[in-house]
Amino acid sequence: MLDVNGLPQIRLVIAASFTVGMISSPFELLLEKIQFPMKLEIAPYHQLFQQLLNSNSLFAKNIHGINILLVRFTDFQYQKSINKNDFLELANDFVLAINNFIKHHITPLVICFLPDSRAEKWVEKKVLCDLGNMKRLYFIESKDFIKQGFIDIHYDSFANHIAHIPYTQTGFSIFTLVIIKKVFKIFLQIDKNKKMEKLNTSDFKESIKLFERFIYDLNVEIIFKDVNSTTITKVSYLTQLVNQFNLIDLYWGENDIVDFLNNKNRILTIEISDRFGCYGISGIIAFTIMNETLLIKQFLLACRVLGKGIEHKVLSKIAEIAIDNRISVIVVNIKETQKNKSAYSFLESLKYSARNNFEFRFNPIDLLQLKYPSIHDCENITKKSKINGSRNVNNKLLVNAINILNDPDFLTLFVNSQKENHHTSKNLQINGDPCIEKQLMHIWAQIIGINLINPLDNFFMLGGNSLLIVKILSEINTIFAVQLSLGEFYQNPTISSIAKIIKSKKTYLEKDNQINFSYGTLYPLHFSQKGLWYIEQLAPDNYTYNVAVSYFLNGHLDVTALQYAFNQLVQKQDVFRTSFRMQVGELYQVINVGVSINLQVINVAEYSEDEIQKMVINEGRKQFDLTNAPLLRIKLYQLSTEKYILSVTTHHIIYDMWSWKIVNRSIRNFYQDYLLKKETQYTPKPFAYLDYALKNKKLYEDGAWIKQWEFWQKYLKDIPLLDLPTDYANPDQLVHAGKYIPLNITTTITERLKKIAKDSHISLFSLIFSLWSLCIHHYSGRMDFPIGTITVGRDNVDIQDIVGYFVKTVILRINITQTMSIINFAKIMHNNIVAVLTNQDIPYNSIVKNLIKRPTNINSDPIEVMMVFLLHNKNDLLLQLPDMSTEFYRKNDDIARFKLTLEIEEINDELSGGIYFSDQLFNDSTIQHIIKKFYSLIQETTKYIGLVQDICKSEISL
Repeated sequence: MLDVNGLPQIRLVIAASFTVGMISSPFELLLEKIQFPMKLEIAPYHQLFQQLLNSNSLFAKNIHGINILLVRFTDFQYQKSINKNDFLELANDFVLAINNFIKHHITPLVICFLPDSRAEKWVEKKVLCDLGNMKRLYFIESKDFIKQGFIDIHYDSFANHIAHIPYTQTGFSIFTLVIIKKVFKIFLQIDKNKKMEKLNTSDFKESIKLFERFIYDLNVEIIFKDVNSTTITKVSYLTQLVNQFNLIDLYWGENDIVDFLNNKNRILTIEISDRFGCYGISGIIAFTIMNETLLIKQFLLACRVLGKGIEHKVLSKIAEIAIDNRISVIVVNIKETQKNKSAYSFLESLKYSARNNFEFRFNPIDLLQLKYPSIHDCENITKKSKINGSRNVNNKLLVNAINILNDPDFLTLFVNSQKENHHTSKNLQINGDPCIEKQLMHIWAQIIGINLINPLDNFFMLGGNSLLIVKILSEINTIFAVQLSLGEFYQNPTISSIAKIIKSKKTYLEKDNQINFSYGTLYPLHFSQKGLWYIEQLAPDNYTYNVAVSYFLNGHLDVTALQYAFNQLVQKQDVFRTSFRMQVGELYQVINVGVSINLQVINVAEYSEDEIQKMVINEGRKQFDLTNAPLLRIKLYQLSTEKYILSVTTHHIIYDMWSWKIVNRSIRNFYQDYLLKKETQYTPKPFAYLDYALKNKKLYEDGAWIKQWEFWQKYLKDIPLLDLPTDYANPDQLVHAGKYIPLNITTTITERLKKIAKDSHISLFSLIFSLWSLCIHHYSGRMDFPIGTITVGRDNVDIQDIVGYFVKTVILRINITQTMSIINFAKIMHNNIVAVLTNQDIPYNSIVKNLIKRPTNINSDPIEVMMVFLLHNKNDLLLQLPDMSTEFYRKNDDIARFKLTLEIEEINDELSGGIYFSDQLFNDSTIQHIIKKFYSLIQETTKYIGLVQDICKSEISL
C-alpha cells in the first residue's frame, strides 16, 4: 500500500448545470480504493457562470487542484423554448467566461459535456472550436462518456424532473470514473512539465466588469407579493424543499404561516424570472417590526436562482420597507449549519454589517443601494493563483492510480458495486437508485400524482387518503420485500420515516406455497368472515348483508356473452363456489365443484316504472342460504330491444367493496373474449383467499397478536355503552330495514375540509370522524363511548386482485374533554385511529365478546353508531361493456345495519354521503336535527373556532 501520510489533499471543485450531489458516493469510494488524497467540493447548483466570473467563487479560490464544469446546455432552458439564436448567444457567453477564467487563474479547468439526447450537438462543437488549444483547459466530450458505457438507460427523466438529477446512480458512477481518469492524466502531464506559466494579471477588474455584465444581461426581474390564501401552500412547501439558502432549518406548516401572519407579521413571496425563463415563486422573506427594529425571521431562496444578485435585491427591498416605517436597524438571526451555509456566507460577505455571534445588524441606508457584484466585495487572488496547482503531487501515486483505473476488471467490479437495483411492478418502473428514499419518491409520485415530492413531505398534506395508502403499501411491500402495515404507515407518514422502517425490517414477507386443497374439504374462515357471521346472527332471517347493485344498460347486449362472463367469473374465483357450514360447534367454509350460475331474463316492457323498481328491490332483498353455493345471483330485466336493467346480488361474507371493481373488470374482459371468440386467458393467483384465511389463523395460533390483544384490553377497559337516545323504544328484535337521508356536501365544503386536514397533518377520514363523534356527543350527551368503523384490510400486495371479504370492523373510543379545541380533538382522534389500525387484526367478535359489556338485549350489537368512509373511482364501480352505455339504476339504500351510520364517499376527489338509520328507532326530523348539527360543526371547524363546549351550544347551519 502506498504511503499517503503527510501529502496535501488535492481540491477537486465541481460546478454543474444540474444537481450533482450523487457523485459524492462513487467519488469517495473510488478514491478509497485507489488510495489517493483528494477532496471533493461541489459548487452551488446551476452556477457555472458565477464560478467562472466571480472572484469569490470556489473555482477562483481553488489554488491547489482542478476545477471541473459539468455542462448540459438544455439545463438553461427553464419553462420556455430556447431557439437556435438563444443557444448561440449562450455558447458565446460561455466561451467568453471561460476565456476570462483561464486568463486570470492558473488552476486547470476541465469542461465535461454530458450526454444529452435533447441538446443541440452543434453547441458543443462550437464551444470546442472556439476555445481551441488553450493552455490549462481540457475537455471531456459527450462521446467520451458514451465510449465508457454511458448509455440512455442511465438517464433518469423522473428524478431530473423532480430534483434536477438527470442520471441514475450507475450513470453517476460511470462518469465519475471518466472524470477521475482525466484528472489524473492532467496531473501527470503537469508534473512532467515543471515550468511555471505566466498569467496576465494586468487588469483584474476586467473580470469584475465581465461578471457585472453577465448579471445585467440576465435581465433578472423580481416581484414581491404579500403571501395570501392562494400562495400559503407553496410557501409552506418551499420551507421544507429549499436546502441551499435559508436562515433557519425549520419547516413551516400552513397553520404556522397563518399564526405568524395573525400576529401582525409579514411574509413576502419572491417571484423570479430571467432570460432563461420564469421560475415562479422561488423564495420568501418573513419579518416582524417591533421596537424600531425590523427582525428578519426567515429568508430563503431556491437553489436555481442563487448567484444572480437576487439576495442583494431582496435585502434592498427590506431596507425600503424599513425606511418607510422609520426603522433604524435591520436584524437577521442565523445559526450556521450545513443547510444554511450559503445564507451565512452571504451575510458574512456584507462588510458593513455589525455581527455578534449569529446575529447580523444592518443600517437600512447601507442596504438600500446594495448591488451584486460589487468591486469592494471582490478579493483579488491572482497572486495566490500563481502557485502551480500540482505541487507536491506524488508521481508514484498518479501512476498507480492510472494503472488501477485502466484495469478492466477493476472498472467492471466498481461499476457493478454501484449499480442500482431495478424493481418492476405492474404499474411502476423504478429507474433505479439503491437509495430507499428515492425509490419511495418514485412510488409516491406515481400513485399520488404529484411530481415534486420531498422526503419530508407529510402524506396527508399531499392529499393522501386511505385508498392511496393501500396502493402505496402494495408497491412498498413488493419492491422492498417487507411487510409494512397500515398502522405503521399512519404513524410514519413521510418518506424519510418510512425509509428508516424499511431499513430496520428484519423479517421478510413470507409467500407460502399455494395450499393443495381438495373440493369438499372443510377449511376455517378468515376472522373478518367470522366477525360478519357473528353480526348477522344477531339478526337472522334478513337481507342486511346482501350486496345488491343494479345497472341500467343501453345498447346492443349479447345475453349469451353475459351469461358466459358470469360463469367464467364463478369458475375462476373460488369464493363464488364457496359455502359455509357449522360442524361440531365450529364454522367452516368449503369450496364446491360443479357450480354454475343461471342468468334469468325477464321481459318487463309492459310493466310500470314503479313495478319494475319494486321487482329489482325485492330481488336484492332475497335471502341467501350460506350453506349453498353460489352466493351470487344475477337477473336481467329487459325493457326493450336495447334497454336492460341488470341486477347483481351477492353476500357480503364473500365480497367487499374492493371486490366490486375486480368483478366488474373481470366481467368486462370475459364478455369481450366471448364476442371476439377468444379463449379466455386466466392465470390463477399464487395467493388465494383461502391461503389468506389459513395464514391469518396460523398467525393467531402462533401468538403473533398477543401485543395487539394487550392493546385492546387497555384501550377498551371499562368503556361504557353509548345507549343512544331514540324516538321509539328498542324492539326485542331490531329489523335492519331503514332509511337513508343524503348530505349536501358541496365542493366548497369538500375543499375546506381537505385544507383543514392537510394543514393539521391528519387524514380527511380522521377529521370527518372527529366531527361525527362530536355530533354524537352533542346528541347523546355522552362523554365516553364507542363508535365503530371499517378498514379495507388489504395492506398486503398478494391480495390486491382477490375477490373476498377482507374488511375489518374496528372500534374507536371517543373521550370528550370540555376544554379541548376541535382541531386538537381531531389530532388526538387521528392518533387513536393510528393506534387502532396498528392493532386491527384481532377479530371484532372476540373484542365484543370479551371486552365490551353486553347490552340488555342479547341480540343487539353493542356498537350502535358507525362511520364508513369509502373511496372510489366512479369508473371502477360501473360495469362497462363494449357497445353499451351504463349508469347506476339503484343501490340498496334502505338497510340500516346499525342504529345510525354516517357514510361518506370520495369519488374522483368529490365528497358525497348520507346517514343510514333505523326507522324503527328514529323519526326523520331527529336525523335532520343531527345533520344540521353536523353541518354546524363543519362550519365552525373551517373557521378554526375553539372549544368543544362552545361548539355544542351553537346551532349554526351552513
